[in-house]
Amino acid sequence: MPTTDHSDHLTGPQFAAPVLPIAEIFAADLLPPRAPQSRSLARTAQRRLDELAADSQLAHATDQARAFLAASAMGNVSTLSALAESCYQTAPAGATYYHAILRAYGIKAARGIAQF
Repeated sequence: MPTTDHSDHLTGPQFAAPVLPIAEIFAADLLPPRAPQSRSLARTAQRRLDELAADSQLAHATDQARAFLAASAMGNVSTLSALAESCYQTAPAGATYYHAILRAYGIKAARGIAQF
């Protein structure tokens, strides 16, 4: 008894769609002729592309540095907060100073990161 392939029983037979030529591909006269670029225009375009690449690299490096500074400042605030808690346990009378020091550090760090 011959076996029958039923692999297409859910989707039906799959026929390859014929590739029809597109007239625009073969009709060169549909597009206006492009004038060749002058050397100075090509140099100007390349210089602008180089400047754009340099600007994007600088923006990326600045963003990475700012993120590093932010992570470092947050770690410092966390460490200083733990130290302030310890100091508060030892000398509760200094609570206002501990808070003021933490606040001053946080504000200065935030401003420095924002102005970087």
